[in-house]
Amino acid sequence: MPIMKYHEKESRVKKQPLISVLTAVYNNASIIEDTITAVQSQSYQNIEHVVVDGGSTDGTKDILKRHKSSIDICISEPD
Repeated sequence: MPIMKYHEKESRVKKQPLISVLTAVYNNASIIEDTITAVQSQSYQNIEHVVVDGGSTDGTKDILKRHKSSIDICISEPD
């Protein structure tokens, strides 16, 4: 899967610096959903979530697709 920029956040809080949360994952379907939820639940407003998947084969990619509305950039390719 090529680099996917799922969406641009329309209303960034301009007074706060942008914080990028990077998540590297490979065959961790059992915890990736909890990780995405944890990033979403942060009180800080100006966050982008970047997920790099090493070509998972255990259902991780399906979970990432289901949560694409809360992931800003997703890269999925073999290491």
